[in-house]
Amino acid sequence: MGSAPRPRPAAASPADDDRRLVQALLLGEPAAFERLHQMLEVLLQGLSRRYQLSEADVNDAIAEVERRLLANSAARLQNFAYRCHLEEWLGVVTLNVVRERMRAEFRRREREQRAHLRQEALSAVPEHEQLIERLSAAADVAFAREGLDPLTWQILRLRFEQGFPWQAIAQLTGLSERAVTSRAYRALESMQQRLQERDTASSSTPSPLVGGPP
Repeated sequence: MGSAPRPRPAAASPADDDRRLVQALLLGEPAAFERLHQMLEVLLQGLSRRYQLSEADVNDAIAEVERRLLANSAARLQNFAYRCHLEEWLGVVTLNVVRERMRAEFRRREREQRAHLRQEALSAVPEHEQLIERLSAAADVAFAREGLDPLTWQILRLRFEQGFPWQAIAQLTGLSERAVTSRAYRALESMQQRLQERDTASSSTPSPLVGGPP
């Protein structure tokens, strides 16, 4: 009788591979970091086509994912519960990073656009530029806007604080563009006059004597 064939060792499951890779990452093995980097590159290649990412965006996203995974003594890797494959989990983390970066870039461009539009609005009314800059102070705002109706104040904020063009403000308020600009310029004249009168009155008021009688 021939000897019975030896049982073949069971093939390693994907979960076992994930555990070995995570443990190697936690131990700081260079080969494990190289494997993680390769996995992220593959994930980002697919996302780059979907979201039209540049090569610089891809590299930045990879660096950000690696930073998050390995920050605070690799706490996120330590908390990986193996309820799914490591690659699937990395895909979710990577997608969240890409979306966060896209939202941040959108907000940055939006701020730059508002600043540009605001500068255009200021340059269109140079005689009121100092007035509008003064209105960034809360005390000046509270004093100067007294007597203005809420709609006119909203028009001024939309134009000079947020940089909306006159046409867009007209659509938002339901007024004609001519009515919007007329309200704004009349309000600016009124506010400027109020501030000038207050400044004149305060400068002409005698300063109190310092100290008492000897």
